[in-house]
Amino acid sequence: MAGLRVKIEKKSYNLKFGYGVFSRIGRVYKKATFGELGAFIDGLELANSEDLKFEALDFLGNLVKVSAEYELKEDVPFEAEDVIQSLLFESKDKEKFSEIIVELFQSFAPLVESEGKANPATRKK
Repeated sequence: MAGLRVKIEKKSYNLKFGYGVFSRIGRVYKKATFGELGAFIDGLELANSEDLKFEALDFLGNLVKVSAEYELKEDVPFEAEDVIQSLLFESKDKEKFSEIIVELFQSFAPLVESEGKANPATRKK
């Protein structure tokens, strides 16, 4: 859970993915267990970061929003769409989504493997 920084609307946020973030994003997507959340994430095909589906982009936007709110312990002044706009269209760092995906997989991997589920980070492209 090393974390990373993203810049959304001219402000930087620290992102760390752990239990608090996973439980919150699970509630957003109505997933009751780590296994259900892992299966949902696997279905988004995030490993194919060259051509992400809109559903995957929406998930990443919500993940960044939830993580920033968890870190700050307060609501943030942006929505998931603002994350996508900032990171995909306005950022000079075009690899930021890939970094978020890698950080997510590394943080989530021990939880999914302990439940005997496939780890999306180790899945072949």
